[in-house]
Amino acid sequence: MNLKTGTGIGSKNFMSSLQFSYVSEQFTDATNSFVGSNDSSNGITGQIPAYYVIAFSTSYTWRQFKFEAGITNITNNSYFTRRATEYPRPGIIPFENRTLYTTLEIKF
Repeated sequence: MNLKTGTGIGSKNFMSSLQFSYVSEQFTDATNSFVGSNDSSNGITGQIPAYYVIAFSTSYTWRQFKFEAGITNITNNSYFTRRATEYPRPGIIPFENRTLYTTLEIKF
């Protein structure tokens, strides 16, 4: 199951949104094999545990300027979304921790 939902609120110059994503546990191969789940010698096959991510963003526009800021992975969950077969080496590829970002847009 892959559930993505969100909501937003705004006015003339201000906008905010909150997003929630949930992915249930899944397997990396067609046989739904548990092999490799806890075995460091074979990180290619096995289960990918369920995870959820919450993100928030807000922006404010004034004249030709737009300032935006946000937080991804608010709860700082540790999770991974896939398993690598080659680079950098076989195994899981962890996703990003909590991330803060800001942007400034100027229209000429």
